Amino acid sequence: MAATPAYLYGFMILLKPCFALLLVMIGISAAAQSTDRSEPEKAYAEKKPVSSVHYQAGGVCVSANPYASKTCLGILRAGGSAADAAIAAAFVLGLVEPQSSGLGGGGYALYRNANTVLSYDGREIAPISAKDSRFLDSSGAPLSFTQAVHSPLSIGVPGMSALMKSLHEREGKLDWSALLAPAILLATQGFTVSERMSQSIASSPELKLTEAKNVFYVDDQPLPIGFLFKNPSYARTLSALTQDPKSLYTGALSQSLLAFLNQISSDISAADLGSYAVKIKPALCRKLPKTDPADPIKLCAAPPSTSGGIALLQIMQSLPADLDLNSVQGLTTLTNAQALSFADRGLWVGDDEFFEVPVDLLLSHAYLDTRGKLSQQAFSIPQDQVLSGIEPLESAPAKDTPNTTHISVVDAWGEAISMTLSVESAFGSKYYASDLGFILNNELTDFDFTPNSAIGPAANRVEGGKRPRSSMTPIITLDSSGKVLGVVGSPGGSRIIGFVTSALLRLTQGSSVEHSVSAPLVLRRFVQTEVEPELGSEMILKLKDTGHTLKIEPMASGLAVIWRSTKSTTTHPTFDGAADPRREGLALGIPEAP
Repeated sequence: MAATPAYLYGFMILLKPCFALLLVMIGISAAAQSTDRSEPEKAYAEKKPVSSVHYQAGGVCVSANPYASKTCLGILRAGGSAADAAIAAAFVLGLVEPQSSGLGGGGYALYRNANTVLSYDGREIAPISAKDSRFLDSSGAPLSFTQAVHSPLSIGVPGMSALMKSLHEREGKLDWSALLAPAILLATQGFTVSERMSQSIASSPELKLTEAKNVFYVDDQPLPIGFLFKNPSYARTLSALTQDPKSLYTGALSQSLLAFLNQISSDISAADLGSYAVKIKPALCRKLPKTDPADPIKLCAAPPSTSGGIALLQIMQSLPADLDLNSVQGLTTLTNAQALSFADRGLWVGDDEFFEVPVDLLLSHAYLDTRGKLSQQAFSIPQDQVLSGIEPLESAPAKDTPNTTHISVVDAWGEAISMTLSVESAFGSKYYASDLGFILNNELTDFDFTPNSAIGPAANRVEGGKRPRSSMTPIITLDSSGKVLGVVGSPGGSRIIGFVTSALLRLTQGSSVEHSVSAPLVLRRFVQTEVEPELGSEMILKLKDTGHTLKIEPMASGLAVIWRSTKSTTTHPTFDGAADPRREGLALGIPEAP
């Protein structure tokens, strides 16, 4: 396997500032060749009221859907751990939010138990036979994103089922069957289709071209809001997993899945399914150096194959302690730091089993000091200088499509989970395995279509058995004694990093959980600074005058936040929780320990 020349990277970090600028340019150039092509979710026309709870001692659940949050809370009341509650909620989300996650996808989880914070990588994997020319046409040119998504080439070996079982084996308290029972019951008896699900179907006309049409359309129309939707195939699949948790990989369910994959000409084999494994390793944890020295906050994030953890830690550690999110200079500094982290992400981050990701160098104090000084300059963008050339290779799809979901849970024992799950685009690849009751992902389109970068073979090029780079950013924060301070995460494509950064900045500056999830979003991934209209015309005009090229539109973050309450004590910790008003999430809690 080819490895990045980390020694060269370390050498460049130590060079003079003019060469540091060269490093910035190289990273940004690479980002132009390796940016995510799918845009985040479609936002509601108006925000909904914030769902929040306060001073909960017996546990808090925040998820993207009321059915899932209620299931999560029920598991906590039954004596389940945070892992148990999140697992049960995840199986429900795969039913009630099929556009966003499910057994045909995967994701990441961070878990804080009594001893450590572990990362569970349940990311989808490319078939063993995959080559780096997978998304190139016969002339060697990259396929269009739309071509790639709606192709069996986009489907990776799903990881969700294995992820849930791995979490339960290490962190579960209740029987495995008890965690699948709520979703089985709901799939059998039916649930009412939400506004978001109905809108998602209507925004995904490609579903009509697959067997999904028979499931998500009635009389040739998308399922309407309030429709009683039943999924007996999903119920049967979960019942089979109750008896054999590995059934999708080596058991009877795997035979059904392989038959469907063969039918649509996917190159996923029995060996690909049978060899799938969740990667479990320590989380990436770093102290925030600019917080209270007597009580420093530690941020824990997922390591590669996701880029979200490295990028967020870079941003949070390079920003000044007195960053003012209500000023033009503060927002300029923030968005500069975000753009610089995206340049690094595009060049240096991929599946670390295939590419030597220079994590320690990217998060070193010396390098982040250099990045911090660059971000605090008032260049904001001279686009023809420092930040030129970092637009994506091609325009993103015209519509923002709902995909990805997040679950945050803290239980009565102080354990916590932050879990982000996805099928990538809305309804993934649009291929629906009717006998199994779930959509298959298009996660392999997260690979770079072009196999080479400014440093040689791209970190995120397609390779057999490799995980594509993700932007998922589940976060757990700890206080100086190692106890859980908060849990944060969001869906949103490559905007996830900016969404989670925004919430964390506000929370660490003392904002309420409600404000942290509802404040106007401002972020920059590439050339454009993306802002929500609620930022206000005066601030928007000031940003334009400073040199920002703006993209102004509502953004569909789905932040799920839990944070220790101001009334919390050492002997009686309590937590607040809030769900993003841009979606249909629900925050629930138990006032006292069970």
